[in-house]
Amino acid sequence: MTTLEDIKEKRNWEVLEEDYYSPVSPWSNGRFQSLSMEHEEYGTEVALDSEINPKGHPEYYLEVDGEILEEDLGQEKYDIMELEMQKQEKRGRYG
Repeated sequence: MTTLEDIKEKRNWEVLEEDYYSPVSPWSNGRFQSLSMEHEEYGTEVALDSEINPKGHPEYYLEVDGEILEEDLGQEKYDIMELEMQKQEKRGRYG
């Protein structure tokens, strides 16, 4: 299972932005909100972002260059983001 740290450390990708929701207590770092990554050579941006639903929980979605590709991502959100980054890198290399 891919972690947030795995994604941030991917070779040839740079972290553009990383945000967290405000912590609910002083003992918390806050819940992950969003991460934008850009390929250093091809300039493609892949982002995992979220919005708070009416129940107060984040709902995650995946974007490539500002276009939403997948919505309602669950526990596998980092795996899906990593796969999309691999796909975009291949597209940039062979496209």
